[in-house]
Amino acid sequence: MKNSFLILTSALTTFSFAQAAQAAPSFSGSITASYLASDMWSTDDDDQWNSFSGVSVEGYVTAEFANGLQVTTDISWLYRDLSAYGNPSTEYRDQGPREYEVLGLHVGKNFGSLYVGAFGAVGFQQTDLNSSIMRPGFVGGVEAKKSFGKLTVFGQVAYMDWRYDTWANRPTPDNGFSGLLSRVGASYQFSDRLSAMFDFEAGYSPDYFEDYGDWGELLVGQLQVAYAITDRLDIVAGYEYGTFTANTEDSGYESNVTIGVRMNFGGASGFNELSTPVQGFAAAGWAQTTD
Repeated sequence: MKNSFLILTSALTTFSFAQAAQAAPSFSGSITASYLASDMWSTDDDDQWNSFSGVSVEGYVTAEFANGLQVTTDISWLYRDLSAYGNPSTEYRDQGPREYEVLGLHVGKNFGSLYVGAFGAVGFQQTDLNSSIMRPGFVGGVEAKKSFGKLTVFGQVAYMDWRYDTWANRPTPDNGFSGLLSRVGASYQFSDRLSAMFDFEAGYSPDYFEDYGDWGELLVGQLQVAYAITDRLDIVAGYEYGTFTANTEDSGYESNVTIGVRMNFGGASGFNELSTPVQGFAAAGWAQTTD
């Protein structure tokens, strides 16, 4: 009887651990650190072309469950050193925005090779005169991606809201970017070591940008290429070009080149196609510059 009880207990314990292991998520992700070479200019600054250096950091962690549920957190941080063109602590950056930080949460489900989900994020952008204060804004929407073997296509539609008047308590609202964003793109695995991703992001703010009642628009394209040195370490290079238009009056331009390393873990390889859209926060930083 005792042996039968022990056998039954062992069987139940083994079954319970098996169920727990099946229910427990698997984790994967990556962290990328890059050197940034950035050129920025605007029509409001007589098209003066200024070059900067900086850094960018991107990372994500995905928890995937046996039933296809997937939860991802991701971060993006971009920083430019503007000190070569004056003191950004005492005067606004005529050359363009210094930085942004974005933290996102994505929840969705895999249906075979199709993923469908939703996301929300908080992002931070500098206000006008005080470079030490980064004010938050929010973005949220829906997203999907579909794999066709080596090719993956993806898309996101979201609404963003960042308004300086929310924090300044001004009687008349001023700079901001509040409106719809969309991001589409594709990644392709050329070989076991070489892959690339292209994405295009667009956004339109009908009532806020350089001033209240003035519209703003962003159009940004980016190409990234990754080469795997080992199973866990990649070299990643990218080129990004963007325009930020203020009510047909003025425009700001960015040309960004990055080169860096990506560390993968948990079996992850390749790009995080559905990273949180960040260009709305870049646009918020251009609002006062083009005013």
